[in-house]
Amino acid sequence: MLNKIHEAIPEKIPPLNQIAEEMSVQMPKFIRYMHPHIFNGINVPPAQVYTLITVDEEKTCNLTQISKILNVSAPTASGLIERLVKKGYLKRCQCKNDRRVHYISVTKSGENVIKMFRKNVFEKWKVILKGFSPVERMGPLLFVKSVLEDINKMKKTICSLFISSVVLVNCASISYAQEKVKEYNLSFEQVTILALKNNFDIQIARYDAMIAKTDKDVSESIYDTIFDAEVKYRNNKKAQSAAAYGTKTRDDDYNAGISKKLPSGTTIGLGFDNNRNWTDASSASRTESYTSDLSFSLDQDLGKNFLGIQDRGNVKIALIDIEKAQFTSLEKIETDIAAVQNAYWDLVFNLEKMRIQQEMVEQSKALYDIHQEKLKDGLVEIPEAIASEANYRRRKNEFDLAANLVKSKENVIKLLLNFNDDISEIIPADKLELNESKNNLGQELAVAFKNRRDYKREKKDIESKNIALSMKKNNIWPEINLIASLIEALVGIICSMKSRSLIFSIALRLSSMVYSSFFGIRSTSIFFSRLSTISLNRTLL
Repeated sequence: MLNKIHEAIPEKIPPLNQIAEEMSVQMPKFIRYMHPHIFNGINVPPAQVYTLITVDEEKTCNLTQISKILNVSAPTASGLIERLVKKGYLKRCQCKNDRRVHYISVTKSGENVIKMFRKNVFEKWKVILKGFSPVERMGPLLFVKSVLEDINKMKKTICSLFISSVVLVNCASISYAQEKVKEYNLSFEQVTILALKNNFDIQIARYDAMIAKTDKDVSESIYDTIFDAEVKYRNNKKAQSAAAYGTKTRDDDYNAGISKKLPSGTTIGLGFDNNRNWTDASSASRTESYTSDLSFSLDQDLGKNFLGIQDRGNVKIALIDIEKAQFTSLEKIETDIAAVQNAYWDLVFNLEKMRIQQEMVEQSKALYDIHQEKLKDGLVEIPEAIASEANYRRRKNEFDLAANLVKSKENVIKLLLNFNDDISEIIPADKLELNESKNNLGQELAVAFKNRRDYKREKKDIESKNIALSMKKNNIWPEINLIASLIEALVGIICSMKSRSLIFSIALRLSSMVYSSFFGIRSTSIFFSRLSTISLNRTLL
């Protein structure tokens, strides 16, 4: 291998950037080759395996130490440790001196996972190094040790060169800190569609609108056709004053009919009445008789509820209330959708903010490393080195806060979209961009005012109040009913058709309250109702 390396070295050594760029191309290929084999037979995600190795190397450590060694935030390290504790690979031990402090160590099951991982790495490297001489085999080992020594000097402890490379790949692809995360790449339109489908508040608002629609059938039920039937039996054994009147009389009635109220306030009815009479009176010409009547009736309101104004008014008010309920439901739905969309853009904004914070951390870390190196040679003052360290730590804390804020915004979207998957990750497809577009303020206000549902709801409220006012005016009228009926009497229809006759009747019925204060109360109510309606009209105008 050493001969091959010497032969491959060009006469002119490339610059550092070119070598690093070539390493960035070759290392992913090497990782893809190694990755399937070293995790063979291990049912533990890579991120958790690396956490186990870290804890095993430190023997006993706390959460803060693990997060610093892995170079991840405390919440991320806490999540990894919690999952490993639940699986039985790690255990928490309470400090004897301070019960508030807990140390973490590897269990027997965790040691078996580490042994299997190291065995897989051993077997793979054994196959790779098999074709080289003993001297050549020392090349990769010395190179890895040298790199790790430099990394340790920069306070970036990693298990091995291979592990460090995989960690970098994981950080870029699955954020290293988590298990195999289920990613949701959502655009602004997809978030809106999911909100309409999954959000509980939106579903409740839809159901409210559906429930309100049922009031239409309830209000119009006054016009439903009504069927009525009656069966009566009467057996009279009362003692009579004369023997000629008999000692027993029996009446049987079988009646049926239908009626329907029309929107004009007219009630029409059709009835069929049957009577069977039997008596033992000697004075009766027949001991048994049958009578059947076929009737048609009409009842028209001419005073209160004139031509059905009250009934139609109640139906119209119910329909208006349904429209108002729909406006309210749509307004709730729009508010909930707006909340989801605002949460989405909040996440986009905070992700961009976290990215900026990460760049600031990297720059402050670079400055801190430079000052630490110069401090050894006396090229920088101690206060300046301390200031750069303080700046680096402050930037790192700000980045951790920004990462936690991103997680919080992500959880808000999960809550609004009713996502039950705790380890899922939402990745917005949209970027934070400002579109410079000039809009006509007057036109925008006109469109907004025209489409405002609270304005439409108030207009419907005024319409409802106007109908109610007309009904109140009509309510003080006296009750005047025109009643007409036509009866065809069929006598002896069962035994023999003795006779048929038509009976026609018409009547005008008037009913009114005499108590005078009633009209005064109604008139006052109508007056104030009119003033309220006028005020609402002026408010909207």
